[in-house]
Amino acid sequence: MTRIESMCCFGEEREFGILGYSRKAQERLAPGLLSRCQANYHTLPGPNGFFWEWGRFYIDAGHHPEGCTCECFNPWDLIYNLKVIEDILAREAQACEFQLIRTNVDYLGHTWGCHENYQSTRPQASAYARQIMPHLVSRIIYTGSGGLDYKHMDNAWFTLSPRVRHLTGVNGPKQRTIIDTCIRREPDRRCSIHINHGDSLFSQTALFLKYATTALILKLIEAGLLSRPPVDFLENSELQVFNDFTATLDLTRTVRLAGGAHDSALGIQRRYLDIVRAHLHSEHLPPWAGYACQLWQETLDLLAAGPLAVSDRLDWAIKLNLMRNFTGCDLTGCAVIDPQIATRLKEIDIRFGLVADGHFDRLDRNGLLNHRLPGVPPVAPPYLRANRGRPALRAQIIQMSEHHDIQFCSWNTIEKKSGIVINLGNTASETAQCSRHPQWETETILNRLSQRFS
Repeated sequence: MTRIESMCCFGEEREFGILGYSRKAQERLAPGLLSRCQANYHTLPGPNGFFWEWGRFYIDAGHHPEGCTCECFNPWDLIYNLKVIEDILAREAQACEFQLIRTNVDYLGHTWGCHENYQSTRPQASAYARQIMPHLVSRIIYTGSGGLDYKHMDNAWFTLSPRVRHLTGVNGPKQRTIIDTCIRREPDRRCSIHINHGDSLFSQTALFLKYATTALILKLIEAGLLSRPPVDFLENSELQVFNDFTATLDLTRTVRLAGGAHDSALGIQRRYLDIVRAHLHSEHLPPWAGYACQLWQETLDLLAAGPLAVSDRLDWAIKLNLMRNFTGCDLTGCAVIDPQIATRLKEIDIRFGLVADGHFDRLDRNGLLNHRLPGVPPVAPPYLRANRGRPALRAQIIQMSEHHDIQFCSWNTIEKKSGIVINLGNTASETAQCSRHPQWETETILNRLSQRFS
């Protein structure tokens, strides 16, 4: 088992809105942003957009901009790639004279998604859903972005994740389910587990935990070390439990489980942490598992002390603190508030989600937050690129993009206008194959690309 193969592999798809414009106007403006990025950076043409060194940027089916990271083998790389994409998009959007937001809801009925993809070496991943579901439902205590419950606007009811209210199912290919275990993308029959319900996050601590904890649990399930979840929900109750956990700021509040047991989101998270810790020395877990467990433990201990203890490091708690300071209200829905105040709270939420110049970024620049983690490089040009596996190989080719005639790029193939296909292999691969010249080594292919071979 090579080091890369034993590591986790994941990525994020993040949807963006354009501040102050209708959906119809956003459809008109988004292509201009895409064109500017193509003109100013090395890119290769892909579906509805392009690939660049840090992943992919495109116009999604909902006609909004969407950025996707490249394949990442650890949470630090994912955080860095996300920040690079946002740094570039914010600059180019400013040149287009608009601002991007990544607030998960706009309180007008629209919601923007944030999807996670985790690679599995199993050809079928349908069995994952039961083992991972209690984790996905309970991790909201540190992965929620926070905001107001649109179904209780008159009472200013704060929720850990307004987007959860928009979910309509548990497992399936629809965008508003919790998870989709049916997607298969890799040529070697590896599958991608697609998590639909995630929130867009700013906090490095929250982002790290979101991916690290989920990836580690999936690795244990894949290796057969977690054959059943630490708790079972009542039949068909997953979505209701998710809403219950999201709707309360009392993180010790319990829900009824199968068999008459009860537990809280905090308690379920501690159970999963104990399971991962019991297998820390397993060859199936990556080298960073120990650090992840330490940060996981520290965060759960702080959460047990209440929202104030994490009000400088987790998105939902930072936002809650801002809203409470503005209203002087605890925001638990116990009193009707003035409609003007409710409108102002919505504005705080939207402006919190501004890319590069929102409330979160201003608090961060002023040194008022404690969310940053050691090991995440500074995000400033010249940007770093992937240095291992398939994303590194693809980044090399993208860097040479002005020298060759590429017609189309996907995650694992590059097609030239002459019909030649370059296969980049699976995510761990660092070698390429040429359809017309199968005897060529990777170095030869890269050299020939710069010569426009056919």
